[in-house]
Amino acid sequence: TSLTDHATFSYITTIGDLGEEGEGYGHMLLLDLAVTCKLNYVLQSSYQDMDDADSNDNDYGINQYLIYTVNDRCSVGGRFEWITKDDEESNFQTTLGVNIRTNKLVIRPEVRLQPDNTGDYEDTPFGVDVIMVF
Repeated sequence: TSLTDHATFSYITTIGDLGEEGEGYGHMLLLDLAVTCKLNYVLQSSYQDMDDADSNDNDYGINQYLIYTVNDRCSVGGRFEWITKDDEESNFQTTLGVNIRTNKLVIRPEVRLQPDNTGDYEDTPFGVDVIMVF
C-alpha cells in the first residue's frame, strides 16, 4: 500500500499447516521509504509462532536497510539485522554490499559482520550472489 509518493507499507502473513514445520503463524511488516531520489531506507519486522510435536517456537526480528543508487547499473547498501528466538538469545548481523547489474545478470558481493557469543568478530564471511535475469 502506498502511504505517500515516497513511502509504501506491506503486510504479509502465513497461517495454518506448514508441513514439516508444523502448525503456525507468521507475518512480516515492511516499510519502504525513499529518503531522496538516490537513497532508500527499508524497515522490516518479522514474527513467527510455530507449534510442532516437539516444541513451541517463537522467533522475531527487525532488519534495517539503507541503499544508495549510484547509477542505473550500481547500488551500494547496508543491512543491520537483529533476530531473537524464544526470548533466549539475540543475534546481530551487519552486511555491506554492492549490486551490479548487467543486461542479464545481477552480481551481489557482500561482507557480513557477525559477532560470536563473546562479541568478537572472529568470522567475517564474504559472499557473492549471481542472479540471472530473463
